[in-house]
Amino acid sequence: MKVSLSPTSRLAGTRVARSVVLVVALLVGTTLSRHAQAGWNIDTLHKFTGGLLFGGLLMDSAGRIYGTEADTNSPYGTVFRLDPPTKNGDAWSVAVLHKFTGGTDGSYAWGSLIADSNGNLYGITTGAIGHKAGSVFELSPPPKGVPNWTVTPLYDFTGGTDGGTPYGDLIRDDTGAIYGTTYEAGLNHDCNGGGCGVVFLLKPPPKGKTRWTETVLHEFTGGTDGANPFGGVVMDRKGVVYGTTYQGGSIADYGTVYSLTPPAKGKTAWHFKVLHIFSGGADGGYPNASLTLDASGALYGTTIRGGSLFYGTAFKLAPAAGKAFWAETVLHNFSAQPDGQSPEGNLIFDKAGALYGTTFLGGTDGVGMVFKLSPPAKGKEAWTEEHLYDFAGGFNSDGPSAGLIFDKNHSLYGTTSGNVLHDGGAVFKLTPP
Repeated sequence: MKVSLSPTSRLAGTRVARSVVLVVALLVGTTLSRHAQAGWNIDTLHKFTGGLLFGGLLMDSAGRIYGTEADTNSPYGTVFRLDPPTKNGDAWSVAVLHKFTGGTDGSYAWGSLIADSNGNLYGITTGAIGHKAGSVFELSPPPKGVPNWTVTPLYDFTGGTDGGTPYGDLIRDDTGAIYGTTYEAGLNHDCNGGGCGVVFLLKPPPKGKTRWTETVLHEFTGGTDGANPFGGVVMDRKGVVYGTTYQGGSIADYGTVYSLTPPAKGKTAWHFKVLHIFSGGADGGYPNASLTLDASGALYGTTIRGGSLFYGTAFKLAPAAGKAFWAETVLHNFSAQPDGQSPEGNLIFDKAGALYGTTFLGGTDGVGMVFKLSPPAKGKEAWTEEHLYDFAGGFNSDGPSAGLIFDKNHSLYGTTSGNVLHDGGAVFKLTPP
């Protein structure tokens, strides 16, 4: 397969390119204060001075927001919490729940967090320094009267056949088992010198034990099955796992969508199936994020390249009777400025069936936007795109690379990654009209 940048190198290179776009915009006098669209109002809840935010957010029942910084003055990253103000108009308060040391607790937190019913948080570190191949950790809230949260490494990847360098979001099933992906390792195959990545399952320890156990559900080969999953996985009601690979699939090397079906009774092997191979053309290329399931079992996602103008797509995949592959429908072709470009995050649904997401580039000033895709009106076929907010750098930062979440009032929350010109990322809230 052809040589490609690792995610870290790719993102760094993209940020440099995006910063050049921003410099050009500033030189031609682009206004930085008129980017709320369709009556939506933006509020920056917290601007980080040194942190780069690549993951999405998690909100608890009290409206508190949790997230991760991949790179800060720590200098190995943090897990943070934002608490809503007690009075209207007051600022949100930020608390650092854990500051990674680069030691046994890991380094460079990445991706979104998940939680269990006891308030424990779960996430990943990438181990980007080189002394580790990444980890899965648990962060437990302190007992009453104790200030510090407790971090527990659940599994340290070796960079061998068990996988290495996780970037995608995790999921948990009803038994407490954790599923995820690693971008590299699984050394039976060689992709860019680091292995092609794996899908893994972590089972909690039996009663009286402390050690979690890992099972590799699939090791990617770099062939038609794909290579280097950057996004995480999702699970349907039957326990089938779905995900994307950033590369592989064919000679074109633009990625795949796959499924993993649990073992039949008495068996141990999961059944792997490729649902779609991206061509890099009209169907899209380089899917970067996790997928989204609807009630019918159809899958929705984004690609950062491909489409009719090669600036990325939002797509739908549904089973096709009698066909080996699922049928793809491109819901939107991004067209750069003033439209979006390179959607890197996952999509979310509202109750009316509309989809919401972000683009890393594009928009009015070329540094990202928040969009809404509404399903076709009766008798029509085309989905309709609406810009909710165009980023312009400055205090609100730019370059959102993760998906969004809703609160109970239908407000949207997300992160911007930050860049070399405007330093750290930010957490933002978009309130509907």
